[in-house]
Amino acid sequence: MEATGYYHYQLAYYLLESGLKVSVENPLAVKRFIQMKLSKIKTDKSDSKLICEYAKQVELKLWRGNSKHQIECLQMTRLLAVYTKQSTMLKNKIHGETVLGNPSKVVLSSL
Repeated sequence: MEATGYYHYQLAYYLLESGLKVSVENPLAVKRFIQMKLSKIKTDKSDSKLICEYAKQVELKLWRGNSKHQIECLQMTRLLAVYTKQSTMLKNKIHGETVLGNPSKVVLSSL
């Protein structure tokens, strides 16, 4: 399967826990493979066939997933990145309001 943000995880873990072998591939690699085939038809059925062909021709790495602790650490790291980005955005907004010369006290206190 292709890695699709967060959406592939549940299926990948379900298949893994069911005893099946799972490979999670970079969607860009699959897309480039499909483009090399010069296929002009873009349907789910044609994509499925080409992804199957990709799996037959490329040496796939087995996906093992992460432990519950690793998943939690990954979630915490991603959340910290969101908070850092939001903090920077708010600091820049405060600076922008201050540069205006007469910043609204209501806006500044809200920020």
